[in-house]
Amino acid sequence: MTRETERLVELANEVGDRLAAAFKDAVPPSARDHLINAQKELIAAMVQIYEHQAAGGRPRRPEPKRRARTARGPRQPRVSKIDIH
Repeated sequence: MTRETERLVELANEVGDRLAAAFKDAVPPSARDHLINAQKELIAAMVQIYEHQAAGGRPRRPEPKRRARTARGPRQPRVSKIDIH
């Protein structure tokens, strides 16, 4: 994990701690546990997204070279219409 990722996780934890302190009296304990688990999953997802973006995303494949059309005539349509009467 890079230093920037660690800082991102620290920030998310700090925000979570502040929100938990603000909602401590208003939110029942079972709901608090659920919110804490959701926070952990969100942080994990954010870390993966950030690391994917920092790594440059998917490597680009070079475009396949297209061959020039020969003098065979116009291309045949892939789908033909069927008259239904």
